[in-house]
Amino acid sequence: MQSILLALCLPAFLSITTHAEFAHRPFYLSVDKSKVIHQEARACIPTSIFNSFVLGNAKLQQAVTSLPGTILEDKYHYVLASIGQKPSETQANGKPRYSPDVGMDFDDAPYFAADLLNETNYFTLDHAAPRAHESAREYAVRIHDEFFLSLESGVPPVILIMANEDGKDINFGHAVTVTGVSQVSEDNGFTLELVDPIDLEHELNVKVLDDANFRMAQVRFVQEQSSDGIVREHKQILRIKAIMARLSEK
Repeated sequence: MQSILLALCLPAFLSITTHAEFAHRPFYLSVDKSKVIHQEARACIPTSIFNSFVLGNAKLQQAVTSLPGTILEDKYHYVLASIGQKPSETQANGKPRYSPDVGMDFDDAPYFAADLLNETNYFTLDHAAPRAHESAREYAVRIHDEFFLSLESGVPPVILIMANEDGKDINFGHAVTVTGVSQVSEDNGFTLELVDPIDLEHELNVKVLDDANFRMAQVRFVQEQSSDGIVREHKQILRIKAIMARLSEK
């Protein structure tokens, strides 16, 4: 599996009690790779949501089954052409949620998913930073719990990953689907398993670092060759800018 290092910023407003026993419990969904859809142009967000439904619980899968089309690819293209073309709830001037030219705003993700499921108050979205006065351990365990509870309910979370260098975001982000989470380690880290709509599968190792902007992160070093032929290495941080998950009932 390919390893990606990233930072996490997950929902702060969810009313979730931190249960110590969750920190020691991994959870992995069974993934049928033959059902995973590869994205159309700039469609990582709607594609990752669609894959979450395909790999999710019976309720999510039934929503996909009920769509027009014989095969999954047909159903996927129907969703892009229908739900994806509804007016964006977050952009002005009646722009569609999804466009192959500009993609989709992640803030539209829960509305997109609600329309696909035909049910509101099932998903939640947040861009929250760590809570005030939260220790590194508390932060790691809380985020682990949020992943764990959503996966346990059969809803693979969809996350937006943002690359950052020198404190600045260097791209518009990439959405993937979380299908598994390990237990929390002694150094306040855990492993996430992902389905990527481009590269299919990744394993991510995350932990809390002492950094004001990226409290839960790992650094990767990227090598690039310049026009003069010299290979230079620079530091890059990948963080989760947003997450869409199951609205917790616990």
